[in-house]
Amino acid sequence: NEGGLVLAGKGCLDDFGSVIPFRMVVGRRALVPVICSENPLKKEILVKGISREAFARIYQSNVSWGSVLGTMDNSEIKAYMPGESCMNSYLEDFIGSRASYGTKVDDPDAMIARIADNKYALGFCSLACLKKLEEEGRSSELTLVPIDHDSNGTVDVFENIYNSCNDLGHGIYLGKYPGELYGRMYVLAGKKPVEGTARDFMQWMIGDGQ
Repeated sequence: NEGGLVLAGKGCLDDFGSVIPFRMVVGRRALVPVICSENPLKKEILVKGISREAFARIYQSNVSWGSVLGTMDNSEIKAYMPGESCMNSYLEDFIGSRASYGTKVDDPDAMIARIADNKYALGFCSLACLKKLEEEGRSSELTLVPIDHDSNGTVDVFENIYNSCNDLGHGIYLGKYPGELYGRMYVLAGKKPVEGTARDFMQWMIGDGQ
């Protein structure tokens, strides 16, 4: 209706088509791969990273960490993926196919808990959720997974943007992060909010709400 606001991102925006009279960018939304910080293979994962092709294999079939890292380790990767259709579309755009393998988790807090509780887990969380973990002093529970852009088996200097959420955010701004895994967030409305609660809420989103 004309007085309501809808927050939409990449994937979800397509559902509305071009029939919405008003839209405005209010931020970015990013999906980030993470592992449990207790993963015994963490050092090797951080050095080698995971390529787009390897992510595709992980989310299409049951694979081991050794098959991804090129080692003899037979530990099964416990793969989790977002249950929310918008966020899952980011993952599927990134791997170039349907994510047919892995456990879907709808709630962001549940996603964090499941990955943190399984040392061989791999999943995707929003950058906003990971920043919240940092603010709560819980960032040590999860570790950001570097993406090996050129699939050369190592995280090169230009790919090394995963030391913190701030570093990753800066890397996204510089275009060093896969474009499929992030997108603009829009406010949609039946008409431009010029007064009242809708306008105040929109102003909050582009200010303190960030």
